[in-house]
Amino acid sequence: MEHENTTVVLDAKKLQLREGLLQCMRAGNREIAFDDTVTIPHAGANTETYLYCEERNAITGEIKIARVRKEHLKTFGISTKEAWDRAFMNTYGKKGVTIKVKYREGMKPIYRAHASEWFDLRASKDYCLVKGDLLKIDLGVAIELPEGYEAIIRPRSSAAYEYGILMACSGVIDHMYCGDEDWWHFGAYVIRSGQIKKNDRICQFRIQKQQPSEAEFIIETVEHLGNEDRGGFGSTGKS
Repeated sequence: MEHENTTVVLDAKKLQLREGLLQCMRAGNREIAFDDTVTIPHAGANTETYLYCEERNAITGEIKIARVRKEHLKTFGISTKEAWDRAFMNTYGKKGVTIKVKYREGMKPIYRAHASEWFDLRASKDYCLVKGDLLKIDLGVAIELPEGYEAIIRPRSSAAYEYGILMACSGVIDHMYCGDEDWWHFGAYVIRSGQIKKNDRICQFRIQKQQPSEAEFIIETVEHLGNEDRGGFGSTGKS
């Protein structure tokens, strides 16, 4: 199945529609009626699988089923992989983790590229880079992570070579940093003068479960640890 880069700039209303579309997607075995329907082969059957939406009328309760076409996906910047991931998650009842994202105006939506576990983050405006500067690059997103999770931000592998920037801070964001004005930033040290354009991808993030709270730890002060020394700091680098 092809992977498509269909990222587009969406306003807040279209982003809501995008999420609604993904939420109601299902996968089913049906005959293909249109060439532009999103399709993949279905093992052991003479039919192919396509995506469809279930739309329930709030008043009558009637369910309307509609095919989802590639052009429909492209309108909302949804790749075929993202569509299938969500469809199968909904069909087979796998519980997803919701991440709420607020965007600055004109930002492209974040998405997971191909099978990567990392989500790309972009600059929210143009930056003029001067060698030796220490910058706080606005990433154009404020994000509500699920309780009990934290985000780890790292530079993209090409950041130093393409833009001449190195990461200048730890890049850990906890779930309590989730207000409307809690915009994410990337601390960068500039090693080569140049420029970054708005929506350039400069870093990436993934989420992981947080360390258990301090209530689950007991801190004990001791005179001796009683363990064998391993060789001190940096010992793993010695031959």
